[in-house]
Amino acid sequence: MYENEGRAVTRFRGISLMITGEGPTDYGWQDFETKQWHEGSVARLVRSCATRSNLNVSFTFAHKDQVQSQKLGRHLQGLKGKAIPAKRFQMFMRSKKVAAGIFYCDADRDVCKSNTEAHAKERFNKVRQEIIDGTREDSAVGTVVPMVALRMIESWLLSDQKAFETMFGSQNVLKIKSDLPSKPEYIWGRKDDPQSNYPKNLFVRILKSLNSGNEPTRDDYAMVAENTDIDILAQKCPVSFRTFVDDFEKLVVSANR
Repeated sequence: MYENEGRAVTRFRGISLMITGEGPTDYGWQDFETKQWHEGSVARLVRSCATRSNLNVSFTFAHKDQVQSQKLGRHLQGLKGKAIPAKRFQMFMRSKKVAAGIFYCDADRDVCKSNTEAHAKERFNKVRQEIIDGTREDSAVGTVVPMVALRMIESWLLSDQKAFETMFGSQNVLKIKSDLPSKPEYIWGRKDDPQSNYPKNLFVRILKSLNSGNEPTRDDYAMVAENTDIDILAQKCPVSFRTFVDDFEKLVVSANR
């Protein structure tokens, strides 16, 4: 499946996607010895979306530092927030002659506002719109689909109980069933408190509980994503993941024309 130089290839019909993100647990990582690219959790979720839409895809991956190295020059004018890295990503796509890409990022929370669901949704919409605004002008030469987690990737990975059952067995999952949130995209807590509901902290606690106290690896993140039912994920995270699914399906329709 994999080739060198950060490129993952499958047989496909009509579409190639470039993916970038915030770190190896989302878009993936390269084995420096074998030069093999390992798909992260975002790539696994995108592949599931493509399969659901009967669309085969080929993936290429843009390291965050590759995106950041792109010079914007006059393109910087008027851009703010996530519009800036999104534009850099679009320019990198163009340099590699890739016509469509997925720009993943976390919305996190706005530190200037209270931590309510309404403010979280407002922050999500703001970040998503910044990505759209930053890449709209050149959409004819590079379509960028925003993929924004309302909080962070771990929120999405806490959505489907069956994903954990597939990996660790249904009996083992019974002990953490009550810890899985009903509205995972909204959970929050103190980052510096390992026992809080900060999404990453909760995800790590659950994985450690299921895996003999071992810290979750990058592969664990990817496997939870691979085993996640994206219909359940969209149902549990209607603001952020459902929005991505809708945006991705628009790209699928365009690719099949």
